This record gives sequence, structure tokens and C-alpha cells, in this order.
Amino acid sequence: MQAKVPIPEGSPSIQIWELLEKALGGLRHKLQGSRANPAEAERYRKQQRLLEKELSRIRLLLAHNSKKLEETVAENARLEQELVVLRQKWQASRRGSGQSRSMPMASDSGSPSNGTTAALEAELRRVQQLVGDLQRQRQELSMQVRQLTEKSHSLVQQMRPGPTGVAGT
Repeated sequence: MQAKVPIPEGSPSIQIWELLEKALGGLRHKLQGSRANPAEAERYRKQQRLLEKELSRIRLLLAHNSKKLEETVAENARLEQELVVLRQKWQASRRGSGQSRSMPMASDSGSPSNGTTAALEAELRRVQQLVGDLQRQRQELSMQVRQLTEKSHSLVQQMRPGPTGVAGT
């Protein structure tokens, strides 16, 4: 079972969502008040469609990234547990062969524990590779959140009324 990873209050994703929802609400209000001017009403409807499309896209991205984050957290927990077990096995192997921690991990002595130690080393390398992959995946997710934040700020700037009182001018 995968752990649920809630999006924390105040996170960039929630802030983007809230900003777009507020801008959309403001547009709906302006649209209701602009019934006398058809050109202005059409401009507001166009902005509304743009915001609704962007909200839909962000909703899909958030769902996808949330799922990826849940998978990453679950995989990370599994790898951490596996690493603990590997360390315990490695320490038991070292104690059993009488090697000290300052000696190299694998020896060419041909002792019975040499195969076990080599297998543990290979497994440890595999786990370290997986942890590196998870870190890269986390960085990719962070970059996507930053891009969404930048896009949100751009949309908010477009929605703010200009000197003429019309958004984006």
C-alpha cells in the first residue's frame, strides 16, 4: 500500500491553484457586470476559457506529479528498509569472517563469506543506483513545479487590469 502524500498548505502548487481560481472568479464577476458592452464581455469570456483550460492542465499535472511523488516515497521507503537489511547482513558477514571495518570490503582470500560479501556489495551498488535515480526524479518534479509557478505568475500578470482598466493591457 502506498503512502498518501498530501500537498502541504502554502506549497507552490496550491498557490498556483488558488491564484487561478481567484482570477477565474474575478473574471466571472466582471463578465456578469459587462453585459452592456459585448466586446468587453467577449474579451472576458476568452480570458475565462484560457484560465479554465490552464486550470484543467494544472489539475492533470498535479494528479500526475502527486502519483509520481507517492510512488517515489514508497520506493524510497522500500529502499531504505532494504539498505538497513543489507547493512545488517554486511556487518554479520564481516563479523563472521573476522575482518575489521578498516579492511577492504571484498578480499581475494577465497573465504566462504567472500561470495556473500560480493553479493552484498553488488546489492548495495544497485540500491545506491536506485536512490540516485529517485533523487533525479525528485529534481524533475521540483523543476515542473517551478515551471508551473512561473506560468501562474505570467497568467496572473495577464489577468491584472492595466492602466485602461482592462486585463492584459
